[in-house]
Amino acid sequence: MPSDTWEEVLISTSDSVTSVLTFARPLFSSDWRRFQLYASRIQRLEVRHSTLRSGRRFEIEPKVLLDLSIHRPCSILFPHLKELLWTTWAVTPTSQLDTFPFIHIFLSSSLRKLSISGGGASQTEAKHFIASLRHKAPKLLSLDILHISDPSVSLDMTALARFTELQTLIITLTAPGDVISISSLPRLHTLDLTLSLSVSREGAFCRDLEANRSSRNSAHPPSVVRSLTVREVGLDMFAAILRTWGHHWHALEDIVVSSSRPSEAAAFQEFVHALTTQCSPSSLTSIKLVSYVVHTVSRASMAEKFTIIPDIFRPMLAFTEMRHYEVSLPFSFAFDNTFVRQLAMAWPKITHLDLASDDGHPALSQVTLEGLTVFPLNCPTLELLGIILHHAAEVASTPVLCNDTPILLDFGKAPIRDPADVARFLSGLYTNITEFYHLSRLKDSDYAIDGDTESLSRAFQGWTKVAELYFEFAKIRAEDQRHWQSSSAKPTSSVQ
Repeated sequence: MPSDTWEEVLISTSDSVTSVLTFARPLFSSDWRRFQLYASRIQRLEVRHSTLRSGRRFEIEPKVLLDLSIHRPCSILFPHLKELLWTTWAVTPTSQLDTFPFIHIFLSSSLRKLSISGGGASQTEAKHFIASLRHKAPKLLSLDILHISDPSVSLDMTALARFTELQTLIITLTAPGDVISISSLPRLHTLDLTLSLSVSREGAFCRDLEANRSSRNSAHPPSVVRSLTVREVGLDMFAAILRTWGHHWHALEDIVVSSSRPSEAAAFQEFVHALTTQCSPSSLTSIKLVSYVVHTVSRASMAEKFTIIPDIFRPMLAFTEMRHYEVSLPFSFAFDNTFVRQLAMAWPKITHLDLASDDGHPALSQVTLEGLTVFPLNCPTLELLGIILHHAAEVASTPVLCNDTPILLDFGKAPIRDPADVARFLSGLYTNITEFYHLSRLKDSDYAIDGDTESLSRAFQGWTKVAELYFEFAKIRAEDQRHWQSSSAKPTSSVQ
């Protein structure tokens, strides 16, 4: 390669090697043959204006894209390209060039994965691009166009529905009909939807979804979607999307709902009902209900609208393969020891159980330390246990279960008495507690319930003492356990 024309630098990481190409000058006709040989071996390419890797900055001048577009000697410049990561960059005063149209330079029938970020496409450009993509890259398996343009721009979902080989789709939706269109994709395994809707439009969107359910072709094959993520919606909207698909979620394993607004208990109940009627109990293994906006809910409002009682949650216990259940939405789970035992018995494979949201109120929970004794034996692989306790205090007896699985505990803003007894009790359950996660919440006054910072401070002091004492008790438990195992392993001699 002529060193005055371009430079290739290989950047190695633990799991990949990326080629970064920079141009020193436009290509001349005498350069093309060498460049074609280079381009023919590229399988993974990242195109962006400025990339900082290993302390060095690499840039592509927009004029290079213009040269590649005008002067390329063949219709397909990268004939073996399988993965393209494209970032559209802003037009600057020194570079009056719209870069998005040049993405067509890199498209070919060999392309299997395409990810576009940076926006920049108008509605007309985005629709034209999606329509042309079907002909230029017909065998795409993965498509991420979440950030192809402004979130409010409506795209042509009917064109996307023709990608019959597509397995992964990450996209923004703005119309109910879009959901119907993509539901016909026969091989879609991973679906990540962002609904760009204002709160005022959500109600009408839900109603239109329900009205459009009948338009879904009954001949559509059952969905093979295994992972479903829906962003910027409430639980009621997620339930409506499930129902729109119909009884076709038999393969669904993983659910993520990411919300910017709180959902009330009635919406949670609607969500549970949709799962139990649309999904297979033998397939679903992971549910994450997360909030990316901090919400403050008063004690009175929590008790009235955001409390989840056992009868609402109980249908979830039918999903006996559950391994990950996480809720960070502002709910309080008003469980007691009896129901916690039922939950642990129903989900023996659970590894991550987090019901200790930032807004959970201890006064609404009836779970005590004794209610935790079911987990070490019935859920032996549990690695995170988050559950709001009513209180933590002296217990009548200390169990000796000594599960040594590393585990993180989160008991919310639970009040505490007798830290030494609490530490001793917990060491009898688990000998390898790696962190009391709720300590970080207790030292932040923003998490005080109705501004009661004094109670929060007392809880922080008590649980800090528990953490200090626990490690001493756990060390003794572990040594006793090793001694007992060593003694029981020794053969006994018979008396002659």
